This record gives sequence, structure tokens and C-alpha cells, in this order.
Amino acid sequence: MKYTEFSIDQNKIEFHNSILRKETILISGSKISEKYSITGTEHKIVKNNFKVVSEYKLFADRIVNLLIEKNGKIVEEEYVPTNLKQRIYWMKIRLLTKLSGFINCYISTK
Repeated sequence: MKYTEFSIDQNKIEFHNSILRKETILISGSKISEKYSITGTEHKIVKNNFKVVSEYKLFADRIVNLLIEKNGKIVEEEYVPTNLKQRIYWMKIRLLTKLSGFINCYISTK
């Protein structure tokens, strides 16, 4: 799911994040970097001297902080709210995990 895009030096830099927390960086439509992350990570793009840094604080304001650096200087910064579908998905997983733990506890006491 596309979160945001930046236009820097005639390059369109796109930031995508899937439900399973896989971050993908595209530059002008070409996949440049792909990493799994829960709390954020750093994508180095050597060819263009870019660095894309994502930061997400668990249990906080549900906002992803994105920084674009070029040659060590911050060029762009954006705060992007997390997707509602992704939040609902993770809430369901937490609920099912707690429910299965409760059921296992209940069964083991009988």
C-alpha cells in the first residue's frame, strides 16, 4: 500500500508499506529497497545518494515519520498516519492471540 511520495531532483520516490510491515522504496517506478520493519528502518540508495529513514513508535500516535536525506542532509520530512485497515488487522491478531491464550489456560485447568 502506497503511503506517500516525494519529488526530489526529478526523481519520484515512493514509500510503500504492507500489512505484514514490509517497506518498499521505489524511485521513478523501479524497486530500489525492500525491508521488513516494525518500528522503522533505514533504506540506503547508493546510486542517488539518498537515504530514506522510517520511524514508527509502537503504542504511540500511530504516525510514521519519514525522512529523506541526500548527501547527509535532510531534504524532506513527512508525518504519515498509519492506514486504518492495517491497524484493524493488527488489532484482530492481538485479540486472537489473547483469546487463544485464555482458552489454553482454561483448558489446562480442567
